[in-house]
Amino acid sequence: MREHPYSKLDLRLPRKELIGHVSEAVEHARTLGEPVKVYRFGFFRLQFTPTRLEPGHSLHVWSRDLLDRDEAPHNHNSYMRSRVLLGRIANQFWKEPITDEQGPWRPTETICTDTVCEDRPSDYRASLELESEQVYGPNQLNGDYYEMPRGSLHSSEFDDGTVTLIHKADIDPAAPIINLLPHDQPPRLQAFDITSFPQDIAWSAVDDAVRRLQAS
Repeated sequence: MREHPYSKLDLRLPRKELIGHVSEAVEHARTLGEPVKVYRFGFFRLQFTPTRLEPGHSLHVWSRDLLDRDEAPHNHNSYMRSRVLLGRIANQFWKEPITDEQGPWRPTETICTDTVCEDRPSDYRASLELESEQVYGPNQLNGDYYEMPRGSLHSSEFDDGTVTLIHKADIDPAAPIINLLPHDQPPRLQAFDITSFPQDIAWSAVDDAVRRLQAS
């Protein structure tokens, strides 16, 4: 029996071998009619699992040219491992928010399904203190692999065109997803759609990423 394309994905494989398996997984997702989703932090996401609450891999293509970007510090309700296949990611890790009447941030819980997310702002402001910053990529001293424990408050800077393969596990659907939004930013009380971006443009971004990976 032929091995399923998604089962070949392993972040610890040699880079060239992993890129071959990523290319195959992308083509399989295309045959299944999978949508390329768009996330507020500036990346296209092609999911290699049936739903976002299942452990598994996804491909992220980071774009400054095509996507608006929210730079808010935030956490995740899962344990995440990442391989930076192309480009560079700089992760800033933050200490726990401190309630502060003059603070620049407003803690906001975000509720997501497979297609939409909704912000639920708190009624208080907070300040943050940077704990550390770490840079990852094929040519970085820290290497191209990192892990993100569930609940870690972080933000990310990236080079345009960066491509990462993410593995998500230890998912807790009940764990709150927190974003620290600027206190003067109007809250998005209505749900925002993560699948409504034009799919021809989104898939073109993924295809371009695969071509660049194969040529690297």
